[in-house]
This record gives sequence, structure tokens and C-alpha cells, in this order.
Amino acid sequence: MLDSEEFRRGRTNVGFASLCRALVGLLLLIVGASGCSDATTPPRNSPRAYLAASVKSVAFPVRNSGGEFALLLLNYETGGRKKLGLKGSNLLSPYLSPDGSRLLFVRHPRGEGGRELVACETSTLHCKSMVKSEGSISYPIELSGGRILYVETPTRIHPDGRAVYTDNDFWLLGQAGHPLKLTDIKLYQIRSVSASDKELYFSAMPDATHSVIPKFDSGSLRQSEIFKLPFDQSLGRIEIPPHKLSPLFRQDGIAISPSVSADGSIVAYLRSVNSSPYRFDLVIEDLVSQSTRLVTSAGLGFSSPVVVGKSVYANDTSENQFRIRVGQPGKIYLDLLAEITNASIDAMETIELEIAQ
Repeated sequence: MLDSEEFRRGRTNVGFASLCRALVGLLLLIVGASGCSDATTPPRNSPRAYLAASVKSVAFPVRNSGGEFALLLLNYETGGRKKLGLKGSNLLSPYLSPDGSRLLFVRHPRGEGGRELVACETSTLHCKSMVKSEGSISYPIELSGGRILYVETPTRIHPDGRAVYTDNDFWLLGQAGHPLKLTDIKLYQIRSVSASDKELYFSAMPDATHSVIPKFDSGSLRQSEIFKLPFDQSLGRIEIPPHKLSPLFRQDGIAISPSVSADGSIVAYLRSVNSSPYRFDLVIEDLVSQSTRLVTSAGLGFSSPVVVGKSVYANDTSENQFRIRVGQPGKIYLDLLAEITNASIDAMETIELEIAQ
């Protein structure tokens, strides 16, 4: 199995045990795994399910020849493709600035603890270490003024000796380079972080004993892991309400992995209502017109979507290739931006990055 905290720490309710078993084939494609380690490792947490997007490029994790996760950076304007890696490390949680000029990712040395948040200029591939943690860092996003919001959790040692990462909170890296803890909510898991000017959307799972989000009802046919918090982006302040948060977009199936436009008018997320085969389709919500669009995957399922401006980008995965698609305002169907096969990815040489400290 993948030696990655982002994959290991996934947790779900009993209802997803069947989902895990049903997607063994998808896991083989996505993470090279031999199968589901247990019923608490949901396939939606696999690194290849994630996507970073900008107006001209996308990035997502792929395997390199050494077995680590590299990042495929694809410019769909020029057709240029680069596989970026660091020997002995997994590169995860990619994020692209809206104009595509900056790439953020988290470096995880294989077989070691600790994480490193890295920022690279996509034109020159000059990379710089932004912050390091002995615990876990994940899901960085860029805010105005070059600030970076990210998720961090300290390491705790389980009684059986395993390192666990289950006290997740939001942190802010300011222009001066000093990290600041914004919350003290200690969620078991936080994923798919996205910010508008006034709100912070994310997927989350509650802690067993204390949480600002409710426990999941495993018997319900309508579930959601999507939540939001009031967020003053200019001040870098997150407001924690005195009551538990309510899950958003609860419809048939389960909703996960939100992304919101900067003005808060568009939210895209994944939803699955299928059990045979089990796949995640794309939902685009226009909160102004209160219209909903469901886009069914033509393959195994969509990656987590990314909203840039008013457009929604997603990676439609199939058995042998990936299709980068975009939903434009006023269009019924998603446009195809690029196609790339597993074979062509495997044939690419990995560019070894250098990180300035």
C-alpha cells in the first residue's frame, strides 16, 4: 500500500466497506495497491483522485519509475507535459494559482515522518521550501498577498505504535513566513479545502469524542462530508460558530470534495449514488440562480473538481487514460481540454526538482 499519510488516515463509516471492496480494481489503477487494507480506507482518498487546475494548466499525482508519487504538470494551451519528482519522496496535495504561474505541493519523504510545503514557479521550476512540520501538512491553497492557507496536524502515537494524524486544523503562512494556527477544532480529517472571499469550504470527518461537525448516520441514504465556515480572507480569520456545523448539499448518495469560486456563487463537488459500479460524478451548483447540473463520468469517475473564475475543471478517469475537462458558464456539456494515457505517463522522464531552503 502507499506509504502516505494522506492515504492511510482516511476513515469512513461501515457503509463504505462495500464501496472499498467494489473498487479494488480502481485502486489498482489509481495507487498500484494490492487491494483495500480494511474497510476504513476509502478509495476517494487516493492521491490520483486529486487535481490542481488553472486557466492554462493542470497538475495531479502520478507514479514515477521509482515507485514514488510525482506530479504531472500539463499545459493544455501548448500541450507541454512535465513529470516532476523528488527521489525518495511522494509529492502530494498539488495546488495551482489561478493564472498557473505558481505550483504548491507537499513533500513527504518515503518511510519518514514530517512534511514540507513547497512552492515552485511553473515557468522556471525554481522551488522553495515554505514551511516544515514534524506532523502532517496537506491541502495548501494560495490567498491574496502570497499567503498560504493549509491543513496541519501533529503526530500522535497510537497504543499499537503507529503514528496517527487525527487533530487537523487550519493554519496560515503569512508573507513574513511565520505560520499561524487559525483554529482549534482537531478534526479527524480535513480534505479538499477551497476559499471564497467570505467562506471556507472543505470535506471533513468528525473526531469520535469532540467535534464541530456531527457524526455520520451510516444508515442514511443522504450523506455529505461538505461543510463551510465563515472566513474573512483579507484578515485571515476563520470564525468557529458555537453550534455544530450542518453538512451541505445532502441529496441521494454522498457528497464530497467541494470547490468554490472566489465570489462564492459557484460550488462544484463530487457525488455518488451508484453501488454497482461505484463512481463519483460531478455536480455544479449555481448558488445565485439556484440551479444544479449533474455531469456523469464517462469512465471510472471524476477527480476532485476545481473552480477557476466561473469555470469548473475536473479529471475524468478511465481504465487507460485521463480526460481533462472543463465546464464553462452557459454550456450544457463539458469541453475536453486534454487527454493523456497511462502508457505515455509511464514513458515520460521524471524531472528531479531542487528545493531551496
